[in-house]
Amino acid sequence: MFVSRFQSSVAVAALLAVITSCGGGGGSNTNPPPAQREFLYTTSVVIAGVNITESLSSYKLDATTGGLSSTSSNVLPGLVLGVAVGPTAKYLYASAPNFNANAIDIFSITPTTGEPTQAGAFLLSSICALCGPPPSGPGLVALSPDGKTLYYGSSTLGGGAIQGIGALRVNSTDGSLSLVPGSPFPADDVPFYVVVHPSGKFVFTANISAATGPLGALQSVSCFSSDPTTGALTPVAGSPFAVATAAKIAGFVMHPSGKFLYAATGSAGNGILGWTIDATSGAVTPLPGSPFAVGSVAVGAVIDRAGKYLYTGGGASGGLLGFSVDAATGALTALAGSPFDSGSTLGSPAVDTSGSFLFAPDLTNKILAGFRLDPMTGGLTALGSSVPATVPTGGLVFVKAP
Repeated sequence: MFVSRFQSSVAVAALLAVITSCGGGGGSNTNPPPAQREFLYTTSVVIAGVNITESLSSYKLDATTGGLSSTSSNVLPGLVLGVAVGPTAKYLYASAPNFNANAIDIFSITPTTGEPTQAGAFLLSSICALCGPPPSGPGLVALSPDGKTLYYGSSTLGGGAIQGIGALRVNSTDGSLSLVPGSPFPADDVPFYVVVHPSGKFVFTANISAATGPLGALQSVSCFSSDPTTGALTPVAGSPFAVATAAKIAGFVMHPSGKFLYAATGSAGNGILGWTIDATSGAVTPLPGSPFAVGSVAVGAVIDRAGKYLYTGGGASGGLLGFSVDAATGALTALAGSPFDSGSTLGSPAVDTSGSFLFAPDLTNKILAGFRLDPMTGGLTALGSSVPATVPTGGLVFVKAP
C-alpha cells in the first residue's frame, strides 16, 4: 500500500548514535559505446535535541576522474536508516522507522540524472494494526539479487515490540511493495543488519540485544533459507550462531562469491570478524584467524566487486583500513600502506561498481572523501577533489544507470 511521507520518531536516535560513533550505434560505427552512467546515493542526518534533519542526496560519478557532481539533495521529514536499489536501477527503497508509522519509502530514479523522486511508501504498521505488541521498526534493508524481494531488519531495541525479519515482494512494473505471506518472520534478538546471499538462497542478519550487555553489542548471526518462489524465510539448522568476540553493530558485508561473511566490530576494537558459509546449509563457521586486525576500530565494511579487497573506516582512530582477501580461505591480510589517509576520521566506505574508486564520509573535514583504488595492489590514493557532506553521513550506495 502507498502512503505519503510522514514525520519520523526520535526514538531511533540512540541507535543511530551507536552506529555513527564507532548507449548503442549502427553496424558501421566503430566508436566504443558511451560509458554507462553511475550514481552515488548518500544519506545524512543531523540530530539537535529532539529535532532530526535527514537528507537524501544523489551524485553522478565521472568514470575517468572520480569526480562527483551533485544531481539532487532532498531534505526528508524523518529518519532513514538504510537504502537499497534494485538491479534495474529504477527504484530506490529507504528504511524509515517511526514510532507511530514505520514504513519503507519508495523513490523512482530519473535515468539521466539519477535523481530520486518519492513515489510512495509501504506502511509497515498496517501489517498488524490491532495486535498487542507492535511489529518492530525497520532497520537496514537489502534486495535479493533478482530484485524481486526486499528484506528489512529491525531498529526497535526491544521495547515490547515483536522482533522480526521483514520480507516484501517488489512489483517490477511500478516498484510498489506487497507483503510476503508470514512476514515479518520471527527473529533472534534484534536483527538490525541484513544481507542476502548472491545465490538468493539465504538471508543473514547481525543481531543485537536490548535486554543484556552494552547498547549495540553484537550477540549472534542468523541465517534463513529463502523460498525461491515467495521469498519466505525459514531458519537454518543451528541458527542463530553465537559471536564469542566482543563487537558492536558497525558493519556487515557478504563476499561476492558468497563463501564468506564479515562484520566490523566498531568501538569494541576487535577489527573484523569473519565466517565461512556452507553453500548447502547456509551455516556459518568462524574463519581461522578471525578476528582480523585485533585492536583496531572498524566502522562499516565494503568489498570490491572482484572480491579482492575489503575496506573499513577507522573511525576515531583515523583513516581507512585495507585488506586483501584470500579467495580460498577468506583470510584478511593488511595491505601495504594501510591505514590510508590516517589523519582523518573516516566512516563507512563504499566502492563504485567498476572497482576504480572508493568514497567515505570524512567526519573531521566534513566532506565526502574520494580515493582512486589500484586494482593490482588495493592501494588508495586521495583524489584531488571532494564534496561537502553533512555529518554524520549514513549509507553510501553506488548504482549503474539502466
